[in-house]
Amino acid sequence: MKRQVFGLIFIVWARFFGLFVILPVLSAYASGEAWQIGLAVGAYALSQIMFAAPFGHLSDKIGRKKALALGIAIYGLGSVLCAIFSDSIYLLILGRFIQGAGAVGAVASAFIADIVPENSRSKYMALLGLGVGMAFV
Repeated sequence: MKRQVFGLIFIVWARFFGLFVILPVLSAYASGEAWQIGLAVGAYALSQIMFAAPFGHLSDKIGRKKALALGIAIYGLGSVLCAIFSDSIYLLILGRFIQGAGAVGAVASAFIADIVPENSRSKYMALLGLGVGMAFV
C-alpha cells in the first residue's frame, strides 16, 4: 500500500515539478506579447480546472489506473507539443492546454482514498500535499 501511495505522490510531484521548473525559462525565451506568455502559463490551470471533474468521473467508470495512464499520456502529448513542435506562441499555448487536460491530481487523490484505511487517510493526503509543495520549492 505505501509503495502505491508514494508512487502516486511521485506522479503528482513530477508533473508539478516539470511545470514549475519551466516557468522562468518560458518567460525568458517565449516569443510573444506579455498577455500571450501569461496565457501560455495559465492555459494549464484553465484546462485542469475544466477537466478535473470529468477525469474524476471517468476514473469512477474505467478505474483509477486506466484514468491515471490516460491522463499521463495526455500530459505527455502536450509536453511533446510544447518541447518539439511549438515554433509559435500559439502552439505553446495549445500544448500547455493539452498538458492541463491530463488532470490526474483529483484521480490520484481518489486513488489514495481508495487504497488507504480511513484512519490513515489524512496522513497520506498531507503527504500528497507535501509533494505538491516540494514541487513549488
